[in-house]
Amino acid sequence: MNIPEKLIELRRIMDRENIAAYIISGTDPHNSEYLPAPWQQRKWISGFTGSYGTVVVTKNEAGLWTDTRYFIQAEKELDGSGIKLHKLRIPGAVDYPQWLAEVLESGTKVGIDGFCMSVSDVRNLKNALSPKNITIQEQIDLLGEMWFDRPALPVEKIIRLDTKYVGESAGERIGKIREFIRDNHGDAI
Repeated sequence: MNIPEKLIELRRIMDRENIAAYIISGTDPHNSEYLPAPWQQRKWISGFTGSYGTVVVTKNEAGLWTDTRYFIQAEKELDGSGIKLHKLRIPGAVDYPQWLAEVLESGTKVGIDGFCMSVSDVRNLKNALSPKNITIQEQIDLLGEMWFDRPALPVEKIIRLDTKYVGESAGERIGKIREFIRDNHGDAI
């Protein structure tokens, strides 16, 4: 499938699920910026290969929000895709939560893969959408229903780096985290 065909299929699934917009964050469950192949969802749906950006697809529009590092690259890679570039970190820029609040009807639903969005991003999204009673369906992977040749997750062993490379042992780092939690009256991190 090419990008326009992927958008058509995604919109078909969105319609079936009664989702007015779907957000592809471009990260993974670890909030990494540089991703292994199976988590390169933004690249797969849009063709955009930069390391930062969020794709939002509605019933009638699709956009990529990215920053100044990728404006030229995004314009080239999105050409002919049906996805509009939204430029962040410039005067007058509107980020995608505010944009969704402007374009979606009250009482609609937005879908996200909650495993691939930070708590703060979800909180910002909810704050922007709640005045219009727009709800968020957080645990939905619509791309998984259409990305049939998605690469498998990596299975390489974890490599423990020597202290000379990382400055302190894993035990020392864990101890600092526990101390931070205790000092801040937390229960877990």
